Amino acid sequence: MRITDAFLSVPAIILAIVVSVLLKASFIGMIYSFIIVWWPIYARLFRLRPLGLRPWIT
Repeated sequence: MRITDAFLSVPAIILAIVVSVLLKASFIGMIYSFIIVWWPIYARLFRLRPLGLRPWIT
């Protein structure tokens, strides 16, 4: 999750602009930039959901 934290520390719009410039501002480049910007949010969501369902052991 360290890589996810690193991606979340960068503002999303700046990261999307940088990626779209590197991928030659096309429609496919825009799609890839959205994927790169949004994957950490979904990764954290999918990781924390099962952890929240885990029964508490005392």
